[in-house]
Amino acid sequence: LNDLRRKPGSHSHDGVNDKPDRGTAEPYGRDGTGITGTGQTASVLSGAEPEFADLKQRVIRASESFARYRRTALPDRTAKSELVELNNELTRCLKLFSDSVSNGEKLIRDAKNDLKTQTFNYLVSFLMSFSSRTATRDRLHIFTTNYDRIIEAGAEIAGIRLIDRFVGTIAPIFRSSRLEVDYHYNPPGIRGEPRYLEGVARFTKLHGSLDWYTTEGAIRRFGLPFGASSVEPFLQVEAAGAANYHQLMIYPNSVKDRETSEYPYVELFRDLASATCRPNSTLVTYGYSFGDEHINRVIIDMLTIPSTHIVIIARSEE
Repeated sequence: LNDLRRKPGSHSHDGVNDKPDRGTAEPYGRDGTGITGTGQTASVLSGAEPEFADLKQRVIRASESFARYRRTALPDRTAKSELVELNNELTRCLKLFSDSVSNGEKLIRDAKNDLKTQTFNYLVSFLMSFSSRTATRDRLHIFTTNYDRIIEAGAEIAGIRLIDRFVGTIAPIFRSSRLEVDYHYNPPGIRGEPRYLEGVARFTKLHGSLDWYTTEGAIRRFGLPFGASSVEPFLQVEAAGAANYHQLMIYPNSVKDRETSEYPYVELFRDLASATCRPNSTLVTYGYSFGDEHINRVIIDMLTIPSTHIVIIARSEE
């Protein structure tokens, strides 16, 4: 996939802001903190994430200062002006970041057919090797820090049904209730004995997704085609006017550890803990550099259970 994303000799999708990627977090993933995993290079990100993190911290500080000034008789106009300016800069960085993720998908969609076919064949084979197990066993649960939809695209090609927390068709809504929803079927000629359907996996995007947005106090997923050059037209539809990039549910910054204690990320990490921290569970990491402290804590807790196992797949520098 990285070969499709970047130009020859480049570490980024456009070759402009080259920087090493941190690899993925359980399984697969190109997330935005830039911490290098072993032998990992290439990123769909444009290098905006450090700037984004700094701006977000400045917006938080300016917001707190402005809130204090509003309680006084004479609000500070300078603080208000600074807050507006920082808010505009935050919007610009969010747009830059989302466009870089969108462009990564677009480069894959527009790649030569033979290379694209070969790449997705590898992805499909990898997914099927885990999801094709006997249906009566616990379902495979995929956790990713990706913001793009490459795993979803591979699962669609493979015919794998993904179960997540979203409910609905036109604008699926994120539900906090954790129900053990699954797929069953009735064998021909047999009544009252539904059986588990094969080719089903549970799926959780720990840090949000390019097509998640918040509206009226709810998290929804909008219909963004794979490879769309930008999310702006779709945000304009959802906002009934100008696109509001603050609605996007992506957190490419250094304060993720704090953000994961908030909705909806606390629900997603609860899924990670409940799926891994139990007897006889096996965790397979693919290219994960162990750079996320909030994920590492869950892994450490899992390994305190004697019957658990972890399998680490990573590239070697040798």
